[in-house]
Amino acid sequence: MRVIGVGLLTGLLGAVLALLAANVGTKLHHMSDFEGARGYAIVFLFTPAGFVVGLALGVVLAKLAGPAGLGGFGGQLGGSLLLITLVVGLALGMAYLSAPRQPLVDGKPLALDFELKLPEGRALPAESEVFRVSLYAGDNDNQMTELHRAAASSHAGRVIIPGSAALNTTTARRMLVIDEGKSAAIGFDLPLRASPRPSEDWTDWMPTGDRFGGFQVRYRVRIGQ
Repeated sequence: MRVIGVGLLTGLLGAVLALLAANVGTKLHHMSDFEGARGYAIVFLFTPAGFVVGLALGVVLAKLAGPAGLGGFGGQLGGSLLLITLVVGLALGMAYLSAPRQPLVDGKPLALDFELKLPEGRALPAESEVFRVSLYAGDNDNQMTELHRAAASSHAGRVIIPGSAALNTTTARRMLVIDEGKSAAIGFDLPLRASPRPSEDWTDWMPTGDRFGGFQVRYRVRIGQ
């Protein structure tokens, strides 16, 4: 009974601490709330894991200590509760250190301005058409950009649509993705540093030639809002 009691009580504390820590950790890692994904992960993955780890710690510690070791039931329970608290705290600390960070310049966020040049002869997509552009910066940072259709212009017979998006994650992998509702989207790898510096200068148009369906893009980084 002593071993079971220590294990169960430690498991219960582990479940509660894991629930609280998972709520914080999943937010730090921008885990999606789409269709309750984050909530399901907290309730059905992290919380049971906390209970199992706590139960195992309590049982092992109580068995190793023996009936009278560490001051008996009270001392063993206190020790196992301290252990599970340290374990969950360590896990939360690792989640914090590994969480994506927003790139900042002088404490201010950054934004990406871009101009998308449509293929030759392609008109400005109507509002009713499926035409979306997103900025992919990892599985937990895939945001829709803001397309400024009203500011679209034409140069040498090609329509140019400006747009913008916030830079939310420090990462060397960023991709501008065009989705026209077809089977495959078009993605442009943006050769940006993980923490880019703002500049008033636009990049050259990329790519050259007729690759990527004739779409081209150029961009610059500025201080955000």
